[in-house]
Amino acid sequence: MTNKAKYTRSITGISKTFKQNARNLLAVNMQSAEREDDSNRYILVNDTEELTANSEVIIVVKDYNFAMSTTQNSNNRGQATVSKTTESGVTYIESIPVSVQRFTLEAGTTAGSTIAFKCINDTQANKYIYAASNSKNYLKSQDNLDDNASFTITFENGSATLLAQGTNSHNWIAYNKYDKLFSCYSASYEDAVAVSIYKLVGSGTAGEYLISPTPHIKVTSANPMSIDNTSGNETITYTITHPVSGESLSATSTASWISNIDCSTSGQVSFDFEVNNNPLPRSGIITLSYNGAESVSVTVQQAGSDDPGYSTTYTSNVTFSGNGSSQAYKLTIDGVEYDGMKSGSNGSGGSVYFEVPAGTTKIYFHAQGWGTDDTTLTIDTNDGDVDPATIPLIPNSQYSGNGTSFTITTNPETDFFEITASGITESGTRITLSSAKKHRFVVWGINVE
Repeated sequence: MTNKAKYTRSITGISKTFKQNARNLLAVNMQSAEREDDSNRYILVNDTEELTANSEVIIVVKDYNFAMSTTQNSNNRGQATVSKTTESGVTYIESIPVSVQRFTLEAGTTAGSTIAFKCINDTQANKYIYAASNSKNYLKSQDNLDDNASFTITFENGSATLLAQGTNSHNWIAYNKYDKLFSCYSASYEDAVAVSIYKLVGSGTAGEYLISPTPHIKVTSANPMSIDNTSGNETITYTITHPVSGESLSATSTASWISNIDCSTSGQVSFDFEVNNNPLPRSGIITLSYNGAESVSVTVQQAGSDDPGYSTTYTSNVTFSGNGSSQAYKLTIDGVEYDGMKSGSNGSGGSVYFEVPAGTTKIYFHAQGWGTDDTTLTIDTNDGDVDPATIPLIPNSQYSGNGTSFTITTNPETDFFEITASGITESGTRITLSSAKKHRFVVWGINVE
């Protein structure tokens, strides 16, 4: 490949007389000339998919403004100064000097997994760089392509790890910041600095990948995804680049309030979510998986309930009573004593009830399981409907023995509940909180609106 770009160099201090109607020559050393054409931009590479056959690239120190030069020393390569620019998240280099070694990318000896760097310019043109020693830090150029000139490549945070696949174990292309040169090192060499790959804009054969592309999951809907505090259904949309025949996407979640995840429609993941009765927002993760691709996590953020301050209100605006297994409690929270009620026993289930006026739409209360009891609370009404109708309670081991006064800790995230009521038309409608036999609970701070 020849370099057809336009080059310029500023010169001063030269005096020459030109004769009219005669051929005049001026010799200028263009060793430090710079390219000027519009395509002279090398962009930082971050993915193997960008490295197609015939791409023109340069090798640059990741954290310094030096590129591998055309100077092939006895056992290593020199450096040439370049200037990096970052705009709108894209890092690039322009106006490289001719002393920078430019490479054409070819397939290595193992097609689909290795790449070879073939020199374009200067005295090393048409030669391949290779790891030249099993015991010393050597990087040389040779005419033939073999395993020592075939490199695997991985990218991470702008750095490119280039490892020759031959028998020579000093196979990692890196930069020595003390000796200011490029060579091949062992993985344990402490003075080696990572390099990056920059690709010339517009170079390369589109679609002719040198490293076999792997599938990628791209979420096209919002991530994180925001939903309100009600129950419902939502859909995540996505695309798969480089899909594999016969493979399909799957999705899972560990959030208990996310269920019925459905991936049957290509490009979509639908799921159900439960109402959030807690005033605090919550989040859950849905993990998208595809064979051969890196899994992608979608964060689902659900708003908290429309709590008018009752999550930390431990007094009640209704009078509550209980069945024969119930007992009035005094609960001290943060140094203040409040009225509560324990209900349930080993012989019978618990039941706490209170009356609400017509038009009630919200019922708020705090509740915990007694001791170590794993209790589910059922909410009933003799007029209209309530949602949810059952609530699992977190047990609190601070309740024990036969006492009636307890100092407890409480957490609004787990112990505070909001119930939505509808269709309550009768004044004095009874609301009942109950538990099964041998399942005890403590309730306090009951408020209605």
